[in-house]
Amino acid sequence: MPKSLGCLTSLEALDLSGNNFVILPKNISELYELQHLGLRYCRRLRSLQKLPPQLAKLDAHRCTSLSTVPSSSTIVDGNIFEFIFTNCLKLYETACNNIMAYALLKIQLYAIRLYSEVSLSLSLSHTHTLIQSSLIISSRVLMDV
Repeated sequence: MPKSLGCLTSLEALDLSGNNFVILPKNISELYELQHLGLRYCRRLRSLQKLPPQLAKLDAHRCTSLSTVPSSSTIVDGNIFEFIFTNCLKLYETACNNIMAYALLKIQLYAIRLYSEVSLSLSLSHTHTLIQSSLIISSRVLMDV
């Protein structure tokens, strides 16, 4: 992997599938716009390091040597909504627990954000209804005069 990988700051998708590296380059976390990371069939990949902050999909299907996913690589600031770790038979229990803890936290944060948006929407809708009602009442008052 080239050391200049971290310079590709606008990169949104990166497919490294089928490569023979053992760990991801450290500067991959500097790809601040990266949303999709493909690692399928990276059979020598043993560990995931810190991941990019905007990641939405991580596909590590058949990374048969992958054994650790440190909790530091699953920072909640990220947007990972889809983990694919199928046939990663060497994942240790700690790694599985880190993945599950991250997924549950993301679901919780998403639910809180959705609740806030719905509450705001309902509040705005209620305000809009009150304004419409006021206008209708005002126009009736003006018509009656």
